[in-house]
Amino acid sequence: MRPNPGDAHLDTRTKILSLADDLVRKKGFNAFSYKDISESLAIKPAAIHYYFPTKEDLGVAILKQEIERFERNGERWQHESPVTQLQNLIGLFRVYWDRGQICLMGSLCPDKNTLPEKMQVQLEKLCGLILDWVADILEQGTFKQGKEFAPVIMATLMSSVILARVQGAGVFNTIIAQLQKDLI
Repeated sequence: MRPNPGDAHLDTRTKILSLADDLVRKKGFNAFSYKDISESLAIKPAAIHYYFPTKEDLGVAILKQEIERFERNGERWQHESPVTQLQNLIGLFRVYWDRGQICLMGSLCPDKNTLPEKMQVQLEKLCGLILDWVADILEQGTFKQGKEFAPVIMATLMSSVILARVQGAGVFNTIIAQLQKDLI
């Protein structure tokens, strides 16, 4: 679980990164500014620039953090069955939905061409990592679909939380139930 930006024991850099991650998932990268962060955390914009001189630096840090988080999850889940690992991935999207967020890929991919180059590189790395992991899981298990279905799974998961923003939890649950039926 990610830290709450208001936790007093966290250092300023961690609070900034956590809040920025949340803003990207709720509003999009291009829809928030350092002013939003400074006002929310009651710090001066200079404090943000100290840790992240540019918004690009902040975006790269968010993506690198997500890559590390996904790698840790993959390591934690590796001894579980392929079905359980896939259920764990689906569970992450339930958490996003519960928090009013979308996944980082779902937030950033539509804006890829407007993102700074270093962010684009990290976004491509994140997408490749996740798609390769899902493909590996599909190869290991006894699923109805093979590794070529990995992009379909990720597109379905990403769109489930996006569409649910407009249509509500019912559509999210319907999409997830259908995905599971198509796989298991």
